[in-house]
Amino acid sequence: MSNSKFGRFTYGGDSFIMYLSSSIKYDDMCAKICLKFQNLKVGQYVLKYSLTDLPNCRLDSDEDIAVMMEIFEVLNSRFINIQIFDVGSSSAISIMPSTVVMSATVKPTIVSIEAPFDDGDVSSDDSNCEDDSNMILGNFVSDKMKRKYMSSEWNDYIFRIGQFFTSGAVEFQDKLCKYAVESGFQFRYMKNDKSRITTVCAKKKKKESCQWYVHASLRQSNNFFYITKLNNEHTCVCVVRHQKHKRLRSNIVSTIISDKVRSNPLVKTRDIMDYLKQDYGFEVAYHTAYRGKDAANRSLHSDEGIGYGYLPWYLDAVKRTNPGSRCVLDTQDGRFRRLFIAYGASLHGFQYCPPILFVDGTFIKNKYKGMLLDIFPYALAIVDAESKENWRWFFEQLAIILISDHRNIVFMTDRGLGLLDGIKAVFPSSPHSYCIKHLKDNLYGRLSKKLPTSYIDTLVSSFAACAYARTQEKFDEAMQKLRSDGKGVVEDFLKELKRENYAFAHFPGKRYGAMSNSQAESYNNMIKDESVLCPKMEKKLLKRLQTGRNWRVRQSSQDVFEVFTETCNVMEFRCFPCAHAVQLMNKANLLAYDYIEDYWKTTFYKKTYELPICPVPNLDRPNILSFGDSALQPPKTRRPPGRPRSRRNRSFGEQCKEITCSRCHTLGHHNSRTSINPI
Repeated sequence: MSNSKFGRFTYGGDSFIMYLSSSIKYDDMCAKICLKFQNLKVGQYVLKYSLTDLPNCRLDSDEDIAVMMEIFEVLNSRFINIQIFDVGSSSAISIMPSTVVMSATVKPTIVSIEAPFDDGDVSSDDSNCEDDSNMILGNFVSDKMKRKYMSSEWNDYIFRIGQFFTSGAVEFQDKLCKYAVESGFQFRYMKNDKSRITTVCAKKKKKESCQWYVHASLRQSNNFFYITKLNNEHTCVCVVRHQKHKRLRSNIVSTIISDKVRSNPLVKTRDIMDYLKQDYGFEVAYHTAYRGKDAANRSLHSDEGIGYGYLPWYLDAVKRTNPGSRCVLDTQDGRFRRLFIAYGASLHGFQYCPPILFVDGTFIKNKYKGMLLDIFPYALAIVDAESKENWRWFFEQLAIILISDHRNIVFMTDRGLGLLDGIKAVFPSSPHSYCIKHLKDNLYGRLSKKLPTSYIDTLVSSFAACAYARTQEKFDEAMQKLRSDGKGVVEDFLKELKRENYAFAHFPGKRYGAMSNSQAESYNNMIKDESVLCPKMEKKLLKRLQTGRNWRVRQSSQDVFEVFTETCNVMEFRCFPCAHAVQLMNKANLLAYDYIEDYWKTTFYKKTYELPICPVPNLDRPNILSFGDSALQPPKTRRPPGRPRSRRNRSFGEQCKEITCSRCHTLGHHNSRTSINPI
């Protein structure tokens, strides 16, 4: 009994006393708490007690309880005050045992916020409750109108002489600003350098002459910052927490949202503003939240410019961990110019894919801009701009890795700037197809907006019929209809196009069913060992077998068959047996799998992915400072004039997709925020 203590557990406004033996377990303590407070459940609350140096000590395990019992045995105190807080709410300073004395701290005036909350959500510390209009309401405010914010623990950041900060002046300044923001006062720096910081209340020289001040200095023995002088009592009036504070700048915002940015680096600035409002009760300007997000990204992922210095090391590591890869780094005057990467696994896998490459380029939106030229998932390049020179350099690097591939490679592009000249110069004999989607968008843009929408849609559909025509006769028929309907408005558009670059009937190579510059097939299907074809193609084969079961098939000779139905040319278009071919194979007792290209079979599919792209370990990555002046520098760029664009540049003639508004449930180009329709 000599080592036993009495614990007073407080939750909200209720308390009870429990006998604490030296062998008590954490789970037993939680079980007794849940019996006393039946609205509590294990895992939905935290336990805390207070010491002079540590005002918020948590109890989370049997070891924490044993340490607490030993501490209060040394303090010769029989009573221990333990506060119970809901998960998500921050703690206040609990009442200390009679043998422990704490320094005085600021207790701001209580204000309120209108929100329905249970009494159990409110603890004894009300310093972080506020009113939306920043008006002091006094003691008549109901407890149900008070709310705990995640910033309430900032009140404990500055509390006694001798308190130290392991990260030096930076940590002290950060916690001092947060303490002032939460407590609701302004301060001025009297001294501010790396070895000492002195601050006083902003009302020091005014009529009120507040005496609050704090002085901290650097201790050379451990490079910690220690508070050596502190008067933590404000003699000025109206020390109250506000929704807006001058010290709530982007550097403070970055420390608050660092975890949020780590989990989602692309989080929107508006979402950050809402997060600070709902969970912290602060209103920050848009530019403050934006700069705070940018600072958080820099602290988590370092500056983007430093990454360019690691590129030579990274390319050597890629060649070492991914044999067969081709990596080319082009520099100019010690600065990055362009980069080409093709991983060995991708080069190996392309041997078992249809010989068609989809080429495209997209903007890079980081600080240093540029363009990403890619043939997903075969090769990629980063260049400063989408120019003829860069496209030709890209295709020259591509030609080096394709030199061992003796197939007739088909290119699918969107007729981008410099793209056509690059392919013509480096791959003059390769078939080149234009993306039908981009051609349709271009035709939309060429046609006058004064024309009726239905008329424009008819012309675009007629052009698509020309592109998809399976025979030259059907192409001529569709083209005649397009010229007749267009009445001259489409002539200029057609003059710029060669029919062999967009029409299937005149295309010199194999398309494998691809007509647009996008991934033609999904690679997420499971492969069954007992299947000869990939599941999707197996279903197509069975469906075509069922489609023509009632067709008459007549054999004219050993190799010539006649199917009595309309021709389709699907086999030439997709390089896969059509329903007619399947029926004659069935008639001649031929195995259809023998007449299907290997690209659609599971054996080639598995070989495509048999080699992985190995990650690059960074254990041997050198320090960027060791490179000195020889480190690769980022390209020279300047911030473009005007406000940064928040939306991508649309292709010429590209149509906006209509969406259904969740507020008014109508189809259009607005959402719930921009809707002006009555509910």
